[in-house]
Amino acid sequence: VPRPSADELKGASEENQDGCTTLMFRYIPRRYVAEDVVRELDQIVSRSAYDYVYVPWDKSATTNMGYGFANFVSTELARACLVLSDKSSWRSDVADPPPMKVSGAHIQGFEANVLRHGDASFPDPRNCPKVFLHGLEVPLQDASMLLSSGVWSTLAQQGPNISQTALDEAIRRQRIVQQEANKKQQRQQDEQQDQQSQQQQKLQQQPQRSRQQQKKAPQARSSTAVQKKNNNSTNNSNTNSNSNPTTGAKQQQQQQKVRAQEGKGRGSSKEIRGEFQGEVAQRYQQQPPSAPSQKSRQSGQQQQQQQQ
Repeated sequence: VPRPSADELKGASEENQDGCTTLMFRYIPRRYVAEDVVRELDQIVSRSAYDYVYVPWDKSATTNMGYGFANFVSTELARACLVLSDKSSWRSDVADPPPMKVSGAHIQGFEANVLRHGDASFPDPRNCPKVFLHGLEVPLQDASMLLSSGVWSTLAQQGPNISQTALDEAIRRQRIVQQEANKKQQRQQDEQQDQQSQQQQKLQQQPQRSRQQQKKAPQARSSTAVQKKNNNSTNNSNTNSNSNPTTGAKQQQQQQKVRAQEGKGRGSSKEIRGEFQGEVAQRYQQQPPSAPSQKSRQSGQQQQQQQQ
């Protein structure tokens, strides 16, 4: 690939005033995918000069959107590609291939572009962005994982001498680390869900407990009041008897006197029987006995004759 002259680089830097590394390519043939753009770029610069290529795809029309993006590892290489692609045409199989139109992209930088599509799903692998590390292709999701963990910068420092074996081993190790992190995150989410469910159960049980407590509260208050009343009466009696023993003895004497008077009023059982017999005798004297009947007289005479 011929290197551009100093004048050409100066003119390209004026067009690329922001020092961007990500370029936007227009008028891409509508059947092109990322692999086709990579093949076109390899005709202009080396594979190690760029690290990202993406051609958006129109799903409704089953064609690309007519433009694509490529990120270069430095601004100098981006300017060189800008100069070399100027006044060039796409090497398509059509009779009149469209010209290349290159300008600075809206989203700049390797990391910003990779992370933007790192979690996206592409049903057709041909439409997935292409990612490279010193010319070695890296799957998009693995590249996003290495960038997020900081391993990508460590691998990039090894320079172009990095081997495909070392890159694959780094990806394998980082996948294990990522799986462990995902498991830990899943456990934490499960614990949070368990805590939330327990809290919800407690909140649901609180109204039932409050209703039960409200039912038990009047009974507890009544029993407590009765117990306090009994305790107070017992304490008062004990206090009175203990504090004033003379008063207690007087009360007992008065009670004995009352009982004695009641006994005198009622009288003994013998006196009551005597009084009753006297009353019966008086009534008998007041009422003379009636004359015996004829039958009784006859029965008396027969008894006397039998005796004789």
